[in-house]
Parts: sequence; C-alpha cells; structure tokens
Amino acid sequence: MGVAGDIDSMSPQHFLASYETLLGLSSRMLGLAYEGEWEALIEEEGNYLMAMDHLARLDTPPGITPAQQEYQLSLMEQILEQSVEIQRHLLTRREELGRMIAMSERKRDVDRAYLGQGDGVFNKTHSDR
Repeated sequence: MGVAGDIDSMSPQHFLASYETLLGLSSRMLGLAYEGEWEALIEEEGNYLMAMDHLARLDTPPGITPAQQEYQLSLMEQILEQSVEIQRHLLTRREELGRMIAMSERKRDVDRAYLGQGDGVFNKTHSDR
C-alpha cells in the first residue's frame, strides 16, 4: 500500500498527532527565536516545512468527533500564534542587522576618508612625527 493509502486510512488520533508534532516544532522554533539562536532556527525550519507539507496532504479522517475537531482548531490557532511571534522576532532581528550594516558602512566610509588616502590630513599629520 502506498503513501496515499496510508493517508486515507489515517486514524483521527494519528491525524491530530501530526498537528501536535507541528506545534512542537513551532514551539522549538519560537524558543530559538527568543534565545537568538538564528542558525538553529533556520535548521529547525526545514523540519517544520516538511511537517507542514505532510499536513497539507492530509484529509480530515472519517469518524473525527466534534471534540477532536475543536482540539485540531486549538492546535492550529496555537501554531498560527507562534508563527506570528516568530515572524515578529525575525523582523526585529532584520532591523538589528540593518542597523549593524549601516554602522559598518559608515565606519568604512570614515576609515576611507581619514585612513585610506595617502594625501589625507590625518596621514600627513602623523607622518610628520
């Protein structure tokens, strides 16, 4: 039996376990974002995307109860909330990196203006010593 057959025969418990797995990955990613572990976050994102791809191929199994559907909705809401929080951290990090790049460029420009030119005032003053 192929993958499609396996997916078609998935029990509600296994279906919900897929959402729980995704929530666990999302929680780990959020923790990494809080800790500023950007490389580890990017690595974990690969696992998250694979789990999302798996979920996208699933159909709601027959026999899922209203309580299980409510639980599924709760898991989806938590995943979405964490995704928004992760994005907020990533935007903050992007702004921080932008400021660091701008400062580095300003420093480079200052260094070029005062240290990089052989006929600059700074070099003439210090070469007279």
